[in-house]
Amino acid sequence: TLPRQKSALIPIVNGEVEGTKLSIYNSRVNARYPLNGFRLKNSTALHLLQGPITVFDGGIYAGDARIADLPPGQERLISYALDLKTEVETQAPAEQVDVVAAVLRKGTLIVTRKAVEEKTYNLANRDTKRKTVLIEHPFRADWTLAAPTAVTERTRDLYRFLVPVEAGGKAQLQVREERQIKQTVRLSDSGGAFGIYLEEKQVSAKVKDALKRLIALRDQVDRTVAQRSDLEQRIKEISAEQGRTRENMARLAQNSELYARYVTKLGQQETEIEALRKEIQAKKAAEDGQRRALNDYLLGLELD
Repeated sequence: TLPRQKSALIPIVNGEVEGTKLSIYNSRVNARYPLNGFRLKNSTALHLLQGPITVFDGGIYAGDARIADLPPGQERLISYALDLKTEVETQAPAEQVDVVAAVLRKGTLIVTRKAVEEKTYNLANRDTKRKTVLIEHPFRADWTLAAPTAVTERTRDLYRFLVPVEAGGKAQLQVREERQIKQTVRLSDSGGAFGIYLEEKQVSAKVKDALKRLIALRDQVDRTVAQRSDLEQRIKEISAEQGRTRENMARLAQNSELYARYVTKLGQQETEIEALRKEIQAKKAAEDGQRRALNDYLLGLELD
């Protein structure tokens, strides 16, 4: 902007800079097509300020872009239009999780699982020229890149892989990531759910034998608890029946034959209740002993 009767000098840099033409694919930007792009390197001795860039390809207008400040010697990626002659299809099967190890530590089962995620990029070049496609794949700090082993570039948020595609040809990039997941299971609280680890190939024979022994001990406790519960339920049933009997007796003459039968029956039921209570006490004692044996066994487990 120039005021009336004022002038200004505008610096113009006219020189060649280095760079590489490529296509940039990021599924979050466009799921089907990459963008036409250029890796621009400031090979001059001057600091190029941020601002708009007009791109010409073969002398023909190709699109507009913006660029941040570019000091000498540094590089920037610019993108300026959809590359409709290159198509990318992605395939991502469900995450696979496998047990890789299990150890026992003082009543705790520590299970290590390996989660594997794969994503395949299928590229098709319908142009008459060979192309280089830069695939941008999300970087996650809690995952480890297993394949490919070589990465073209890694930024704070992205992996970048260069994939050449011949004219009229196809190419494929498969990215596999892994991570370790540790799960802690308190065997005293987990019921019988840990029995699933008996089927895992990566769990050692010693750990499986310990789990089998643990399951047997827990089953023993559960059987004793169930038996005690049945005895307690029987006492409740007898008590309910005695209540009905006493109600009937209140309406009968005490010298009647039926009244006498009720008295005999009540006596027999009281005898049965006493026997049941003794049996319940025995079951409680057995249960306490079995639980102590189970806890002692749990605390003594130190197996890999």
